[in-house]
Amino acid sequence: MPKSLRAQTLADTTGIVTSSKEIYRYHTGKEQAAAYKVFTEKYPESIYGNLFLLNDLKTFIAMTYAWEGNEKQAGRFMDSLNHNISVCSCYFRLATAFQNVHNLVQAEKYASRAIDSAIAYLSRNTENVEDGLQPPTIVAAAAILQANLYSDEHQYNMAIDCLDKAIPYCSEKNVNGMLLLKGDIAAKGGKFQEALNVYRHLLKNGNESIVLKSKMATAYMSLHHLQDSTGFTAYYTNLLDKYHRAFLDSLSHSTAKEKAQDFKMKDINGKEVSLHDFLGKVVILDFWATWCVPCKASFPAMQAAIDKYKKDTNVVFLFIDTWEYGNDTQAAVKNFLNAKHYDFQVLFDNQNKTSKQYEAVNDYKITGVPTKFVIDKNGYIRFKLTGYNGNIESSLSELSVMISAAMR
Repeated sequence: MPKSLRAQTLADTTGIVTSSKEIYRYHTGKEQAAAYKVFTEKYPESIYGNLFLLNDLKTFIAMTYAWEGNEKQAGRFMDSLNHNISVCSCYFRLATAFQNVHNLVQAEKYASRAIDSAIAYLSRNTENVEDGLQPPTIVAAAAILQANLYSDEHQYNMAIDCLDKAIPYCSEKNVNGMLLLKGDIAAKGGKFQEALNVYRHLLKNGNESIVLKSKMATAYMSLHHLQDSTGFTAYYTNLLDKYHRAFLDSLSHSTAKEKAQDFKMKDINGKEVSLHDFLGKVVILDFWATWCVPCKASFPAMQAAIDKYKKDTNVVFLFIDTWEYGNDTQAAVKNFLNAKHYDFQVLFDNQNKTSKQYEAVNDYKITGVPTKFVIDKNGYIRFKLTGYNGNIESSLSELSVMISAAMR
């Protein structure tokens, strides 16, 4: 595109957006298509075709035709899409529209196109792919949609193949849900050993939950034709023990045993507290900040841990608030704890008046929050955890295993 024409395109962006809104005023595919024709007479596709907005408009019109049952016109608009990164999202949106009107053939068709176009993009662009409604997320969403459609039609092998094809291209946060669906579909199709293998993989990777345990029990009992869960209980307990030992072993190789740095900080009531006060006990330090979303997301799991060990006086939880920027941090912390009903013993990291650096977070060489340390009764750091996996039950289980090891 000539430079002057490109500059004009950018300058006209506001006008394009304003003009495009006219199309959304109409309620039938025919009316919207006519409005789109008028729109493109002013903004020709030969010049403005690479704008994502045009693909959005075409998809909107195609979705209207889908709701009206007009596959041909819906396909006409989708076939004219400009092939940029937005096409995978466009195909997925039309797939959901056809699904909503129970046209499963067309839903499968466009879900497949969404997957293929997203994978094609990811195969060419392996770095700097943003998330959101971008290819990794579209692959996951479209594969889940298509797998469920196949499953509803009792085409279980095709459903599983669809998920297997998509999983390598998906964001980590979506993979566990896709694997769980794969296990469910395998069980639904009578492939109980395959389902159990998938569930075991999820359990091994720290996804312990009541739901997963229930699914495993059903698959195990069906596989072995059992009438009660006695055999499964022993099987599951042995698996957990095996995975917990492997988990501890992996942590022991990645966490050097070193003396925990002593500190003196004030709690929420102004009382001075030191780490030395708890020598002879297992101490869990949880470094956090009021602005930290993952920190707050992890707190239900931490409250569950506190509740579990409430009667054990040899286990102490200290929540160290650090890296704050506001002027009235203590009031903000107190209000937050009261609103959420958290029973936390909070300490406030000391800030050096000259350097403005927080002392404990530097002493413990922390580079991000949340970061947790499990300190044994002799005052040595046994385990370090960073971030949050998003699963309350598995987080509680992992922390419990570490606390038990630190007690020995």
